[in-house]
Amino acid sequence: ETGMDNSPAWDAALARVPAATRTEIRRRDTAHVDAGMRPRGAEYQRYIHLVELYRDCGWQPAAMLARAPFRVADVGTNAILLRAERDLAAMAARFGQAAEAMEIAARIARLERGLARLWSEAHGVFLSRDLIAEAPIAVATSAGLLPLFGQAATPAQVAAMAATLCRWGGIVAHPVPSTAPD
Repeated sequence: ETGMDNSPAWDAALARVPAATRTEIRRRDTAHVDAGMRPRGAEYQRYIHLVELYRDCGWQPAAMLARAPFRVADVGTNAILLRAERDLAAMAARFGQAAEAMEIAARIARLERGLARLWSEAHGVFLSRDLIAEAPIAVATSAGLLPLFGQAATPAQVAAMAATLCRWGGIVAHPVPSTAPD
């Protein structure tokens, strides 16, 4: 759970998902949170459409990916996964698990290559990528800073992200905003 379910970063990619569902939707979240702070009804219908589609695929990853109308390389999830892999690598090294360490190292290298392709000099953060449109999602969010946590940013990228945070901090009362305030 990233907490970014109603981020404007997902709007264009989510708009491709049909809103038709077979499941009745009963919203409980808006009973205790202002509805304006939660995803709209049509967005929930799209979420449920995806759940139904994936269930119809028997939850098989290859089938889900092949049929999904929403495919995004999320910078936040991938940065967190990279950090987890780095932590696993440290544990494998500590406990002498050479074979596992090699597998983990290969996954780390793949994640590093993927995250490197998500850097946006223009935005000063990493951006998620719409894999159907084959284009970056040009909405800067706080998730674009998570490669710092994953230790995937170069010194120049770290400096650019610091400048971005300073710029955002000059606009909002309480940094770090979930979405670029400008």
